[in-house]
Amino acid sequence: MTHIIDVENSIAQASLRTEVKNAEPKLIQEDLYFGRNIAGGQEVSAAEFQAFIDAEITSQFPNGLTVYETNGQFLDSNGNLIQQPSQVVSLVFEDILENQVKIAQIIASYQQQFQQESVLEVVNEDHLQIGFDESADLIDNDPIPELIQEDLYFGRNITGGGEVSEAEFQAFIDAEITPRFPNGLTAYDADGQFLDTTGNLTQEPSQVVSLIFEDTAENEQGIDQIIAAYKQQFQQESVLEVVNEEVKVGFGESADLIDNDFIPKLIQEDLYFGRNIKGGGEVSEAEFQKFLDREITPRFADGLTVYDADGQFLDSTGTLIQEPSKVVSLIFEDTVENEAAIEQITQAYKQQFQQESVLQVVDEEIQVAFNSDTIVLDDLEYKFGDFKDFKNLIDRQGGDELLRGGTGYDILAGEVGNDTLIGAQDLYCDASADFVATEQILFPVASFEGMLGETSAISLDQFTLGMTAFDAGDQSLILSYD
Repeated sequence: MTHIIDVENSIAQASLRTEVKNAEPKLIQEDLYFGRNIAGGQEVSAAEFQAFIDAEITSQFPNGLTVYETNGQFLDSNGNLIQQPSQVVSLVFEDILENQVKIAQIIASYQQQFQQESVLEVVNEDHLQIGFDESADLIDNDPIPELIQEDLYFGRNITGGGEVSEAEFQAFIDAEITPRFPNGLTAYDADGQFLDTTGNLTQEPSQVVSLIFEDTAENEQGIDQIIAAYKQQFQQESVLEVVNEEVKVGFGESADLIDNDFIPKLIQEDLYFGRNIKGGGEVSEAEFQKFLDREITPRFADGLTVYDADGQFLDSTGTLIQEPSKVVSLIFEDTVENEAAIEQITQAYKQQFQQESVLQVVDEEIQVAFNSDTIVLDDLEYKFGDFKDFKNLIDRQGGDELLRGGTGYDILAGEVGNDTLIGAQDLYCDASADFVATEQILFPVASFEGMLGETSAISLDQFTLGMTAFDAGDQSLILSYD
């Protein structure tokens, strides 16, 4: 017979049995960062990368993808600056195991074909809303408005032939978007592709417009009007919307945007550097590169990604201001030292180039991995034997994660929880067996004191008579079989 004992409240529970909900998979966004340097001094060419996308990614995710041309750099183990062209492929798909297996296959294929050590994965799932039509209600209109981020993906192919020109799209931004969101926007050049209903590959130039605004009903209506106008003017079927309500936004180095967790976890911060100089002139490509090399890379030696972008806003007199911009995307631990480094970087840029502010957008609700074996699952209500994962709480973000080939503590995501490292090889890792996703993850109670050391997990079918164990998702729950 199996009992649960609540250690904190000393209340005996009769059973773990609960109904398993058939939760419908939700859409998530995953970005894959492909470096194009090849060991030995070679480089993955644009043609080779396009062939890889066509053969390996679009075939697996035919509904579409967005590709950004970027540049990455980092310091190697000897302190040498390494720069490389990169491609960021952004995908939106259902959060199911089958799709994560496809991602693993894509990454493994890239590593094998082009002798790559790793591909960075950044998954955004929590509090992310995704829609394809202006009628979708994606924004929670809080009683006290909060700043959120919304990205609009505009395809430029026109049904029946033709293309929205650069001039036409700029006129659309000026007439439809900036008047509704005068505080500013950032526009990126991108390329999209998908397979149509007949299986033919369709490619199209795209523009991604990123907006920061308050989550009011008026702003939501403004977004709907923009989408409807674009569809009508340029014979479009849809505009992809990705809304992130769990970002923190600041415009000065004094803003306290980062929660410095006791156990550091990886977060993402994007820095938006306008290149217009007050009084005239512009920060040149060479000057910005020197700033990266001197101010950012030494502080964040593990790497960064740079996007070329264009920003525009209306000034206090209603005059349209346009400026070339650089967006620097960083992945780092949420430590006090790293937060101080961000403040130093923004202060240095403002001082060197007479800038009033640097926009900072922080997202602490991401999943990050650097190898092809990571599988991220969310709220799938898995059943194990006759029982259900009743807490559904592995990283305290509402997501169940299976991390294959990883190393680290059980508190891998920076939270207490049973992140399971499958096939891990390290002194400080969960030496877990190859569990399937449908099994409960338990730890013998004797290993409680050694939780931060090497710990052996067991599954429900290994939970035998006379054994006592705890569920790492809630260490106050002790399971006893007698």
